Amino acid sequence: MHRTLAFALLLLGGCSNTYDFSSNLDPEPIKDYFSTGSVAIYDAMPANAERLAFIDGSSCQTDVSLPPASEVEARTELRHTAAQLGANGVVLSQCVALEELPGCVTNILCSGQAIKIKQ
Repeated sequence: MHRTLAFALLLLGGCSNTYDFSSNLDPEPIKDYFSTGSVAIYDAMPANAERLAFIDGSSCQTDVSLPPASEVEARTELRHTAAQLGANGVVLSQCVALEELPGCVTNILCSGQAIKIKQ
């Protein structure tokens, strides 16, 4: 009984070491990818907002075998551009389907204003 207990304690003691975790992944692209989550889309300019820039985002279907351009993807790119400018909101002006754009089978372009809402 004492041997079993001593062996169990020795075995558990070997697992108690603190291990350092290191990774070759750069955290910046991960932060960049998730930055769109902090940017909200508005239909009208909020009263406590500061205009930063006019921006656009697009979605392009480059080949007929790929999914068609989507407004969701164009809005996401719009929010990503706003996040890169330090904005936390976008006032959406419009989204339009563009025809016969070189290199795109279908294309959707969304435009708006990047804004910073004062908390």
